[in-house]
Amino acid sequence: MKIRTFLFLGFTFVAGALSLPHCSSGAKLPAANNFLEAVQLQPDATSFLRLIEGAGGLANVLGKEKYTLLVPQDAAFSQLGVDQLLALMAPDNSAKAASIVKSHVLLGTYSPEALAKLTTAPSLNGKAVAVSAANGLEVSGAKVVKSVKTKEGYVHFLDGILKD
Repeated sequence: MKIRTFLFLGFTFVAGALSLPHCSSGAKLPAANNFLEAVQLQPDATSFLRLIEGAGGLANVLGKEKYTLLVPQDAAFSQLGVDQLLALMAPDNSAKAASIVKSHVLLGTYSPEALAKLTTAPSLNGKAVAVSAANGLEVSGAKVVKSVKTKEGYVHFLDGILKD
C-alpha cells in the first residue's frame, strides 16, 4: 500500500496505512552513528525532528548520560490536529517542545530485548513510563514499530505520542 506524504507549512503529515517491521529478538537492528542521524534517516519522523529543533537541539535537552530515544512517527502527530501541532511547534514554545522531547527519552540504554523485560522505565522528565511486551513491545500504550542502534544508545520508533 502506498503512503502519501503531504507538506503543510513545513510539517509532514502521513496518510494511509503504515506497514513497518516490528522488532523481534535475534534480528539485527539497523544502525546509525548517533540519535540525530537515526531520526533524520527516518522519513516518517520529521515532526519529532521539528520538536527537537524547537527545543534547541538534542545537545540542549540531553546531558552526558546514556539514553534511549522514543520517537513518535508523523502519523501519531497528525492525530493532534493542525492547530495544536502548529502551536506545539511554534518558535516561542521551546519549553513545551523540550518537555515533550524529555518525556520521550529514557534514562539508560535499552535494546528491544532489555526494554521488553521491564514493566516501567524512568524518563528524562522524571516520570516513569509503562512498558509491556504482552502484545508486542509497547511503551505507555504506543507500539514500538522499529528500533535502531546508535553509538549513543537505542532509538525506538513509536506509533503514538507519550504524554509529558
